[in-house]
Amino acid sequence: MKDNPQLQTNSRAASDDKKLQEQDLNLPLHNIGRIMKKALPENARFSKEAKVCVQQCVSEFISFITSEACEKASAQKRNTMKGEDILSAMKSLSFDHYAEALEIYHSGYLNRTSGGHIMPSEAGNGGALGQELACGEGSVEPKYLSRQHADDDSITDFSHPE
Repeated sequence: MKDNPQLQTNSRAASDDKKLQEQDLNLPLHNIGRIMKKALPENARFSKEAKVCVQQCVSEFISFITSEACEKASAQKRNTMKGEDILSAMKSLSFDHYAEALEIYHSGYLNRTSGGHIMPSEAGNGGALGQELACGEGSVEPKYLSRQHADDDSITDFSHPE
C-alpha cells in the first residue's frame, strides 16, 4: 500500500483541502498587516510571525463570539443567527466596548449600502441589525466576513457615520 501512487495522491489532496479550509477561516494576512500598521506607531516593525499570531487570535475571537451567538439563536429555537445575537453575545461575554463600536459600524454600513436612514440609537432596537447568518450544527459561517469585503478600508473605521 505504501507504493500505491493513487493513495498518495488522495492523501496529498486531502492535506491540501485541509490547508485551504484553514485559510478560508482566517482573514487575509495582508489585511491583518495593514490594520496592524494603522494601529502601531509609524516607525514600528513587526514580523510575519506576529501577523500570523494576530490572525489566529482574530479567528479565535470571531469563532468564540459566533459560537455564543449561535447558542443564543438555538436556545430561541432559531436556525438563523441575527446581528442582535452577535451583539448580545459580545455583551454577555463582557466585550461591551466592542459591541458598542460594532453597533455604530453596522448602522453606518447599512446606511451606506441600503440608503436607509437608521440612527445608531435605533440599532439597539433591532432596526440596523437585519443581516442574518446561517447557524448550523457545530459550525457557523460568518457570511458578512467574506473575502469580497476583506479589502474594505472602512472595516477598521469605527467612527460615527455622518
